Amino acid sequence: METALACGHSAMDPFTHAAVGALAGVGIRQLRRQQVKHSSDQPLISLRHAMLLGAVAGILPDIDILSYFVNPLHYHAYWHGTYTHSLILAPLWAALFAVLIIAIQRWGGASIRAKGTDDRWLIYWIGLAGILSHIGLDVITAWDVGIWLPLSTERVSFGLIFLVDLVFSGSILLGLWAVYRAWKPWVLIGCLFFAVGWLGFAYQQKQEALTIAASTHPHVAEQLTAWPQPFSVFHWKLISIDDHGYWQSHVRVTEHAPLQWPLASIDNTVAEFVSPQQVQWQFYPTTPHQAAQEAWQHPEFQAVRDFMTYPAYVSHNSDGCVWFTDLLFTIPEQSPPFTYGLCAGGNGQFIVVRKPILSFFSRLSD
Repeated sequence: METALACGHSAMDPFTHAAVGALAGVGIRQLRRQQVKHSSDQPLISLRHAMLLGAVAGILPDIDILSYFVNPLHYHAYWHGTYTHSLILAPLWAALFAVLIIAIQRWGGASIRAKGTDDRWLIYWIGLAGILSHIGLDVITAWDVGIWLPLSTERVSFGLIFLVDLVFSGSILLGLWAVYRAWKPWVLIGCLFFAVGWLGFAYQQKQEALTIAASTHPHVAEQLTAWPQPFSVFHWKLISIDDHGYWQSHVRVTEHAPLQWPLASIDNTVAEFVSPQQVQWQFYPTTPHQAAQEAWQHPEFQAVRDFMTYPAYVSHNSDGCVWFTDLLFTIPEQSPPFTYGLCAGGNGQFIVVRKPILSFFSRLSD
């Protein structure tokens, strides 16, 4: 388990969140079915409604996206992946979820039936299962969440798979389709076992990446981390912390040639993940000169400092802006999604500016 140092970007994709939440809803419904007998031998909440409720609960923690429209930088730095992703507060969010669903059913004429106390509790447990599934999925991706808030501000990430993993998500979606189509139970069981096995396989690849990092690093590094990258479970970003910045490399933990992709932009990215024998480390300073040091420590840049996990200096433009990016989010040959600059404004004031993604295509090493 790794503890990241700053707030992260959104983690698992919403489709997988919804699918796992739906499966969690089905599981809770089946448990309820075994515990309580109805005259029709069916829970008052149908299978499809349980799936729908679970899917909604599975994406509910990301409701914190609404805070983005209040202050985008503070959303990334302080708000996303915090209280709505807390294991401690999950029962509270599940209770609010149940109250909302029951209110919609009562006043909106929805077809979800929850006439008795037991069935209201069923909605609560489905909501809790969906919320917990969301938190669990976010924890296994590359970006951290504050699962212990408000008791602790520690943010946790196992860093096993990238935010979009087609193999993992595909197995989950196939399992959900098997439930929806009422296929044999072994299909769902097989899909779930495969998904868990895939995470175990990803863990093995991460350990291999860390071994490669330790054997190829140009110095004796005290702290080495490996973060999953897109397009393959064999792709890993290697980072070590230095007193004045960060060392970074990208490795493909297999000797086999990479897959060929139909898009040149993807192929260019994939080509940057080299075999263990070809690994080369590059150093990225945070504050290589006085102007960078002053900009980085400026009071107006506090939120950026709190947000970035592996801050790296990018450039100092003639317009007076000093730019930094976060290596955690950079992908080879792709535009860095988070590049912030401290720019001189009028009357001696300074403002924080985020560089548009499409305007920054040059590689960080250029």
